[in-house]
Order: sequence, then C-alpha cells, then structure tokens
Amino acid sequence: MSTRILHATDLSPFGRQVRIVLAEKALEYDKDQTLALTRDAKTFGKVNPALRVPVLEDDGKTIFDTRIIIEYLLAAYPEPSAPETPPLAPAPARPEEHLDDAMLLAVLTGLLDTAVNLSALGRNGITEEQAPYLGRHKERITASLDWLEERAGPEGFQPGLFSVADIAWICAADYGESRGLFQAGGRPGLQAIRERYAERPSVADTRPQ
Repeated sequence: MSTRILHATDLSPFGRQVRIVLAEKALEYDKDQTLALTRDAKTFGKVNPALRVPVLEDDGKTIFDTRIIIEYLLAAYPEPSAPETPPLAPAPARPEEHLDDAMLLAVLTGLLDTAVNLSALGRNGITEEQAPYLGRHKERITASLDWLEERAGPEGFQPGLFSVADIAWICAADYGESRGLFQAGGRPGLQAIRERYAERPSVADTRPQ
C-alpha cells in the first residue's frame, strides 16, 4: 500500500488533473473516494475546509486545491517525467510569462467550476426559469471558451511542453462534453489540443468511461 493517497472520485475532473500529473511523474498512489462519496461535512472539513476534492496526502502532508497540489507535485518531484513528447511542463507557469499563464489557469479553473455547478444544478432539476443566474453561467462558459481559443496555439498553450493549462483544458473539455454543457467544436485551436494529447497514456488512461 502506498503512503501517498489521493482523495478524489473517478468522475471528478479536478481529481483527474492531479491523476494525470501523478501518471506523468510515475508516482504511485492509492485512491480513496470515501470523503467525496460520504460528504460528511464534519469529517471532510478537518481535511479541507472547502469540502472539495481532490485532496492529496503525501510525505506526511495534507494538501488541497487542484492547482496547489499540482504545483506541489511539480516542485517536490522535479525528475524527468514520462518519456512521451512533448515533456510535461516543469511548473504551472513560465517565469517569463507568469502573469499570462496564471490568468490562463484562472480562466480554466473558472470554466470548470462553472460547468460543475451547472451540472449539479441540472441534476437537481433547477432550470433557468427558476434561477435566471444560470444564464450568466452559460454566458461565462461561452466568454471563457472564446478567450481561450484566442490563446490556443498549434502546440497548445505552452509551445514545446505538455502544460498544466493543456491538462486543465482537456479535463474541462471532456467533462463539459460528457455532460452536454459545451463542446470545443467551432474552436479549432482548442480542439487541436484535445486531439494532440488524446492518446497520451496519462490522458487516455484517466479518461472517464
């Protein structure tokens, strides 16, 4: 049994981002879905006050928030990643492009947050007539996709690297499409990123079934 534990569900797109990085780094771990499935606030709150997965236990540390977990893994395990090309980016943001890369990740996180909220509200039978703010959520998704498309180059978001932004977009796109919330169709730059990495083992092996 590994001493590294990832608390996340199989279907969590945020948890999938961490699983991709763990796979890229060839880091063994055990997966525990208990926290997310039981939703016991008292227990969960002791681990993550935001009551959200993923949460990573590693080397005696408990780390939460997807971006913080990924940043931690990249810094704590800087060894070369999986042999596939292009290589995994060594950090979420490039030093010379830190502000732009940080804003890119912020938009991607917001896009996925919005999609997850829309999916949850839909499962609960909440309609736009009942909650007009759902319309703003849908507008946010469209605006985010348009903004991201302008920044999606032929080699992804960071030329020559499999970036954290690429990972975040792939997980968001697969989730949005599977839930019928949005598609990358009509945005060739974003669709090209998905196609470029569709068969990369870390992506293919974590794709929800």
